[in-house]
Amino acid sequence: MLHSHLNPIYDYAAKGQYYENRSVWEKSVHWYQRALACLPNLYGAGLRIKQGATMNSASEDFTARHAARIYAALGSGLWYLDRLEDSLMAFQAAHSLDPENRAVLRSLPDVSKLIAMQRGKTDVLEIGTAWHPHARSNGFKDKLTVLMVTHCTRRLKIFATLAPPSSKLVTATYGSLVEIFGNEVCDCRKILCYDGVPNEKVCDAQYGRSLEQFAHQYGFELITYPGVGLFKILQQTMAGITTPYTLFVEHDWLFQGASIDLQSIIAMMDNVPRIHSIRFNKRDNLINGHDFILSVDTDQKCHPLLRTASHSNNPSIFRTAKLKNEWLPICAQALRRVCDHLGGSAFGIEEILFKRHVEGIRNDGFDESHHKWGSYLYGHVGDPPRIIHIGE
Repeated sequence: MLHSHLNPIYDYAAKGQYYENRSVWEKSVHWYQRALACLPNLYGAGLRIKQGATMNSASEDFTARHAARIYAALGSGLWYLDRLEDSLMAFQAAHSLDPENRAVLRSLPDVSKLIAMQRGKTDVLEIGTAWHPHARSNGFKDKLTVLMVTHCTRRLKIFATLAPPSSKLVTATYGSLVEIFGNEVCDCRKILCYDGVPNEKVCDAQYGRSLEQFAHQYGFELITYPGVGLFKILQQTMAGITTPYTLFVEHDWLFQGASIDLQSIIAMMDNVPRIHSIRFNKRDNLINGHDFILSVDTDQKCHPLLRTASHSNNPSIFRTAKLKNEWLPICAQALRRVCDHLGGSAFGIEEILFKRHVEGIRNDGFDESHHKWGSYLYGHVGDPPRIIHIGE
């Protein structure tokens, strides 16, 4: 039997059906999205939706097939609202959860056609310049700080040749960043945060020396922390960042695909203050995992964006003030209730923000909650990954 605080999933879905039966599509979509916001509570924040997926059921009362029905109903409502891309993403999620549902299956050729069409849109030399060639941000280097964090990881196997104590890992990550965003990144303020204990471990000490050489060669400010974990690094480092925007990247990601005009992204964020974070996708841009609801941002013409409830440690561009003054204090407050010592854990960044955002959707609906949070995924529906995780 479901826990009492999870019961709204049935109530919300019933309200969605009530309005669907009366062809009040805006309200049916509103309530179906609120119902879907109960899924992370049932199956964890990392719910994976893939072909033939089965949920690790927290309750015999609710299965993947039930979730598929909600996604399919949401897809129908979005279709009648002429939100075709959003609709087809919902149908795709429904089919992945319940592949035998023939009603959903009939919509899949449209999904494939749409994805092929959207992928064709990204086959250009430079995303951003192709969409909006006059979008530029004056004083670009004074508006963005590149923040990279690293530690002496020993878990690399496939990419073992990049593993510390050499600086090849951060060099590869930074090199891919410059390749995609251009040499203008080199002129921005760049900070490298090393979360290590160089005086206690031989590998850490060697890695620290390698990072000193890397920082000197590529113009990074190197800040060493004594194994405090990601949250404290962000809390302390962000306090000294004065640029309006921060490009955050951990040390084990490679950017790929068409080049992106970073100046026009900054210009877009200047002009649209409700955009607070833009994350680069590690999966195809379809409903999956933390991105349990995705919606095309039809207002944006400069760069393609999808609205999401997800918050992540993956490479992202943040509005500095939002992260510094609102999101990190939310994490700090929540973590104080969990433990007094944060240790070296990254816990408390993405999970806490994601759960708070999900609570907002359950209480107020996706549209109102997203207006507050302003979290986006970069790209079109169905776009292939823009980043590859080389850590293991």
